[in-house]
Amino acid sequence: MGIYLKPVFKLFVPLLISHFGMFSMSLVDSVMLGHSSAEHVGLQSIGDTPVTLVLLLLNGLLQGTLFTTAQAFGKNDFPAAGQSLRTALVNGLWLSLMTIPCLLFAPQLISLFDYTPEQTGAAASVTRILSGAIPFSIMFFICMFFLNGIKKTWLITAFVLAANVLNIFLDWILINGLFGFPRLLSAGAAWATTIVRMFLGCGLLSYILLHPCFKKFQIWKRGGGRPLRTLQRQLGLSATANLLSYEAGAACCLFFAAHIGILQASAYTLAYRIYILSNIVGVAFAVAGTVLSGKYVGGTASELRKIYSATIKACGIVMLPLCLLCFLGAGSISALLTSDPELSRLTAPLLQIAAAAMFMRALNSIQIILLRNIHYLLAPSFWYGLIFILIMPACCVWWGSLTQTAGVMWALAAGNAGAAVVLHYLFIKKSTI
Repeated sequence: MGIYLKPVFKLFVPLLISHFGMFSMSLVDSVMLGHSSAEHVGLQSIGDTPVTLVLLLLNGLLQGTLFTTAQAFGKNDFPAAGQSLRTALVNGLWLSLMTIPCLLFAPQLISLFDYTPEQTGAAASVTRILSGAIPFSIMFFICMFFLNGIKKTWLITAFVLAANVLNIFLDWILINGLFGFPRLLSAGAAWATTIVRMFLGCGLLSYILLHPCFKKFQIWKRGGGRPLRTLQRQLGLSATANLLSYEAGAACCLFFAAHIGILQASAYTLAYRIYILSNIVGVAFAVAGTVLSGKYVGGTASELRKIYSATIKACGIVMLPLCLLCFLGAGSISALLTSDPELSRLTAPLLQIAAAAMFMRALNSIQIILLRNIHYLLAPSFWYGLIFILIMPACCVWWGSLTQTAGVMWALAAGNAGAAVVLHYLFIKKSTI
């Protein structure tokens, strides 16, 4: 296990920076809105939820790109790695164009809640604006999977850091209405996100297609065929079940918090932005483990076990101090997230609950991704989905009726803890990892 701990961390650092950079853009949106209008934090989150569900669907369906690229690259088959990218780009284009019309019904869904016409209009406007960036988001995801698979993780990091600078600048102007622009609040945050996603998708794909160092991958050459598409689809369906079920459970929590009150939805949103850090850490470690295990799949089981153990140990080293920091510093963190005293008061206890669930969430990500990529197992994702679709909403309604928004956060924590136990005893102990 020790021999893989250093390689895991070596891959993890740029992966964490790039994943955190993508997450921090939504956090910056929430924080800037929290200092301008507490109400619009919740409205922006509600309007963003339908788009996030669609993006997660597409992201999941295309995640097989990471493994097929990593496996080909691990065997020094560069043209096969290039075909993995090309196949995913074609599939991603069609999938994104097919799913965008689904968002036309999002405003009708939002109008079912007991909001004023102004609030409903603001949330629906966020959905419409963000819908236009879906093809560019998919381009970025596919390029990210490809570059992670060939271990060029720092290139993603550079683009994401540049995107963060652009996002802060655009948020500052469009949310607050500077330099002659109107004060757009949640719509301004949505426009900033859309422009940044266009930059990431077009910029990264152009670099890969035009830079000479990628010529050996023969991306322009047709090939791959049905076996490659079938494998990517198989892995993608498993990832989709995982991502959509989790996001559906999280959306139930958000809408239940919104049912309690729009300020409670804002508090839940801020706490959830911090909580999701655990998923970023878990996914970064899981991707590092996937890349390292690419050349051992179908071979030495003992090496796969060592990589898995090293990944879990490394995750614990990072996550446990982070959980403790979040728990002890909840009051200070909530004060940094918003200047509204009431919103800060509501957010602090939610952050403490989130801290209790963060390690389990990171562990869930590692368990599911490595089981899927090493053994092609779909069942762990469906068990995870069963927990989050059936158990979490029930806990949300029960605890939420007793403890309001705190119960909503406890439902999220219970879902992660239950999933970690089920996945370990049903799959991890019986597998070769």
